[in-house]
Amino acid sequence: MLLSIIIFLVIIILYVYTFKLSHPDYKIVTYNDIRDKVKSGDLLLFHSLDSCNQIYMGSYSTHVGVIYKETENSIPVLVESFNPYRMLYYPDEFKSGIAICDLENRINSYRGFIIYKELAKPISDQANEDFAEFIDFAQKNMCYDKNVIAGEAAKIILNTPFSTETNCGQFTTLILIKLGLLSFNHFKERRKHHLRFVSQLTKLRNNFYKSPVYVFSEYFKLP
Repeated sequence: MLLSIIIFLVIIILYVYTFKLSHPDYKIVTYNDIRDKVKSGDLLLFHSLDSCNQIYMGSYSTHVGVIYKETENSIPVLVESFNPYRMLYYPDEFKSGIAICDLENRINSYRGFIIYKELAKPISDQANEDFAEFIDFAQKNMCYDKNVIAGEAAKIILNTPFSTETNCGQFTTLILIKLGLLSFNHFKERRKHHLRFVSQLTKLRNNFYKSPVYVFSEYFKLP
């Protein structure tokens, strides 16, 4: 009995360490280092330091968003789906949980580690127009699924498909499909953990993500 308890506790400790405390050995850069490189389709992953979301999510990354630039000279923004229902303050235009935020400000105001995954090649002009079309559709028709735990359980038990109620992992997957970076087959399959899926993505259709890097934030420094 005692041995079983010890084994159980060791498993729990290793699980917590893996997702909460064990940080990948990525290169650290500043926003100025990537400012001129960011482009539509790049990913930004987040590892929260003021929550234990990693533990019940079973994922090092607790959130993900996709970078969008209207033109090469436009100010980059982060397109994301987040939970506004647990926040005391948020802009009224983001009350649905579909947000488009200034990228630099998003990075400098986050409490946690930020990981940048850069596309090897820019997406086509047509794909970028499709991205703008998707953003417009999402703002008008989609919202964050506030019952995210029940929603994930439904995907596991009932094999439910994508819907207009979404979360960050599902939302990012839909964007990458829209951009042609993922096959439409990913829309039809019933994946159970989209956040972990997009966090681990490397190979794409006719493209790939370069090695991830940490983006240094003045707000919260890496140890």
